[in-house]
Amino acid sequence: MEGKTVQLNVPIRIEQIEKLSKAVAIVMASRERTKENKRITKATFIRALIDVIDFDEADLKDISTEEDLQSAIKKLIHKEVKTDGEPLGIGVLSSIYKKFAQDDQKKWVAGDFINTLFENGLVKAHSSEELWSKILENPDDATK
Repeated sequence: MEGKTVQLNVPIRIEQIEKLSKAVAIVMASRERTKENKRITKATFIRALIDVIDFDEADLKDISTEEDLQSAIKKLIHKEVKTDGEPLGIGVLSSIYKKFAQDDQKKWVAGDFINTLFENGLVKAHSSEELWSKILENPDDATK
């Protein structure tokens, strides 16, 4: 961590802790083991999200509930993601899945990751069924 830090204690829901714990586990399980690896924690994710989100670009007017705030931030994130580039080809995702398919735990993590990409419109596929049939039928030859 760079700069001064302030301890912030906030109540969060159990499902939020579970999401953060899962994200930390994915990072820790999927990365190569090197001396340069820094410790990734739930607090690291929270700091990264705060740094990445451009709150100046979010429409924060007339926010009356946490759900309204979530909606405004989701709109901002989806707007930024949609303008960043072309959707991923299935071939790329097939390679990722194949790399992790040998380990059951990593296979499930990779599958969740690919599903999340698809759900956010970041994959060139018309349906989840089309995506997975191409990945699972012939992982080496999935169309791009």
